[in-house]
Amino acid sequence: MSPKKRKLFFLSSAVAIILFAASLTPFLRSSLIDSLRWPLSIFSQISREIQGITLYHWNLIENRRLKKEIALLRRQRFEAEELYLENIRLRKLLDFKEKSVYPLTAASVIGYEPSNLSSVIIIDKGRRHGIAQGYAVITNDGLVGRIVELGDTTSKVLLINDINSGVAALVQRSRQKGLVSGTLGGELILRYLPPDADVKISDLVITCGLSDLYPKGILIGEVAEIREEDGQPEMFAVVRPSAKLTKLEEVLVVLAPLETPGYLGK
Repeated sequence: MSPKKRKLFFLSSAVAIILFAASLTPFLRSSLIDSLRWPLSIFSQISREIQGITLYHWNLIENRRLKKEIALLRRQRFEAEELYLENIRLRKLLDFKEKSVYPLTAASVIGYEPSNLSSVIIIDKGRRHGIAQGYAVITNDGLVGRIVELGDTTSKVLLINDINSGVAALVQRSRQKGLVSGTLGGELILRYLPPDADVKISDLVITCGLSDLYPKGILIGEVAEIREEDGQPEMFAVVRPSAKLTKLEEVLVVLAPLETPGYLGK
């Protein structure tokens, strides 16, 4: 066979093969797709699972980070609110201290006496700060109690609603005198009032200065109720203390001689 004929033969064969392959392409394509559909489906599902796990892990880390940030922000807000409230209390004490005729020193409440039979607080000032036993303790709202025990840097304060406490007092409006003392229930009672005592609801009760324990004119509280003594020719009044005795955080200790005149009420 001549080279020319051989070349023509190979060319014709190639064209025939191409035409035959082209005729089979749709069938091959369909078979190939059918055979790959299941592996591709598994691969796609695995890919989605991997993406889901990755996204879940990222979200978990991000969620933890955001929770830490939220906790930090809450703590910072709480601390800011506490500082704000403390600043208001201290500013009121400072204003009261500047206006008072008595020299005062501020102290913080650092504890309570663990007893159901007494009302005692512990403050962070003692002998080193010029405090002595018997000194009166007040807030800008009114009388709190007196120093009953001293340490170098701390003191115990007996509150006026303690059963062992007694304060010579008078009704500011009528000048009716009596004795304010505490009870086991923590109430404040104005005792030893005659049956015809001029005492009314909402009357203010102040210290009268008849003893050496408290200066005259410190606000004790407000008459909340008037009762009669059972079987006694006397009456007594329940007094609502002006100082928040169960919520004390800062107090003032009166350092002046008790004979100094003045009024520390509202």
